[in-house]
Amino acid sequence: MSSIAEKPYTRKDWEEHCRFIAESSSDFVKDTPADKEKRIKKLLSNYGLFFEYYFSMFASARCSWYQIFIAHLLLRMPVIFLILEWFRGSAKSIHADMGYPLWLWAHKEMKCMVLLGQNQTIAQILLSDIQAQFEKNEKLEYDFGSQVSIGDWETGEFKTRDGCAFFARGMGQSIRGLRNGPHRPDFIVADDLDTEELSRNPKRIKDTVNWLNDGALGAVDIGNQRFILVNNGPFATSILRSMVKEKITGGIKVSIRSIMRNIRAAGAFTYQIKGKWHYLRVNAVDEDWQPSWPEKYTREYWKDFAADRSMRSWLREWQNTPIVEGGTFKPEWMQWKQLPPLKKYRKLIIYVDPSAKDNADFKAASLWGMYDTELHKIKCFLRQSSRLNLVKYLYDTYEWVRSKNAYVTIKMEGNFAQDELFKDIFKEEGKRRGYQLPFTFDKDQKGDKFDRIESTSALYEQRNIYWNEAERTSSDMITAEQQLLAIERGSKAPDDGPDADTSAIYYLMDIKRIRDFNIRTGSITKEREV
Repeated sequence: MSSIAEKPYTRKDWEEHCRFIAESSSDFVKDTPADKEKRIKKLLSNYGLFFEYYFSMFASARCSWYQIFIAHLLLRMPVIFLILEWFRGSAKSIHADMGYPLWLWAHKEMKCMVLLGQNQTIAQILLSDIQAQFEKNEKLEYDFGSQVSIGDWETGEFKTRDGCAFFARGMGQSIRGLRNGPHRPDFIVADDLDTEELSRNPKRIKDTVNWLNDGALGAVDIGNQRFILVNNGPFATSILRSMVKEKITGGIKVSIRSIMRNIRAAGAFTYQIKGKWHYLRVNAVDEDWQPSWPEKYTREYWKDFAADRSMRSWLREWQNTPIVEGGTFKPEWMQWKQLPPLKKYRKLIIYVDPSAKDNADFKAASLWGMYDTELHKIKCFLRQSSRLNLVKYLYDTYEWVRSKNAYVTIKMEGNFAQDELFKDIFKEEGKRRGYQLPFTFDKDQKGDKFDRIESTSALYEQRNIYWNEAERTSSDMITAEQQLLAIERGSKAPDDGPDADTSAIYYLMDIKRIRDFNIRTGSITKEREV
């Protein structure tokens, strides 16, 4: 189907799409009644098989775990409200708008669907694909009978021969009173409602959230209430994020494997539940570039793909991580280059901020070096991970530096000097490696965090700082750049990476506590030291 945004979608386009579906679904063997019943039963037991058989025209790769997981969740739970934040290229629309409703229809679990789009026209175009499947998919017709419909997608509604109704409505339009005989809507999908323009209008976002709560959710049937809000997450201010904050805050993180043991979940994802509300966020890759849809994408594909995109675009569209650029550090100040061998640095330091909570706050460890008058960010660890993973990283990095015939100082936030549990983790890893990692605690009083971080902005502006080009596609460096560009007084964005970087810079430049200073490339003029 042609992109909705590229050009108007006409009746001729739809008829061409119908021919494509007919041709794509005609290549199958007509089996005996007994074999047919057995085959249908097998297809209805597994969404992956169901989608790949009936919609082979869209199945360019095997279904991934998250697509299958949601389908079976919908089937098992007649009352469920889903927020799906899936990366661009995740096939979110084709499954939410077509695969899932036809899966429920085939199981006789749906009588009245409403598809909500950015506007009425877009909603009708999205609905047209469902009608095209009913009209021209020969596999569906052979297994479930002819469903030539009454009504038409161009009017925003149609009904199949077996009595299932489908409606299309635009954002903000009323869906009160929509019925299919005695059946009120029992499956509602709100697809890609967020736009760049909308993200700049908090009032419209609030109005749309109210419309979803009052209009859409208020229209669902009793006892059969399935709702999906689906989008990727490129905007910091959006309908999706507002709904996540409102519906999921305080919910619990759940292991998908504990629910569906046959699912082998890979990639980067978060699954949370609060009451009947479920939130599944799926990024393109995890911190090691393992793809969430390995049946379609490889690590190498995503690494090459990301390298050809701007950092802002990659994070927003494929990692569901909007970069909210503050006014302190500018993207044009970022410099990347190939760095010299480690043994040529005047000084090397790893500065560590372990954070207080395991797997919650960001753990930060930044390796920096001074080369002539330049400061180089060589590599880093910046993850919401366990302290054990951080400790292993520190040992690995220390051993890597020593293998290059170089020496490095390791300093750690002094707040953790009395943390016996953290010290025990180091001791255990030291026993395993055969030596204890040499590090000291930084107990200097540091003052206001924003002032300290901001004080390094002159070094970036005067192009005295370079980041390691070889680590540019590292998920840790991506996160570090994102956090740096988001720095702004009063912002609640994470700043653990820039904070550790600042302490490393202070060490390399022999600065302890600075409130204000001017910087000239190659020299430091301190104006006030406290």
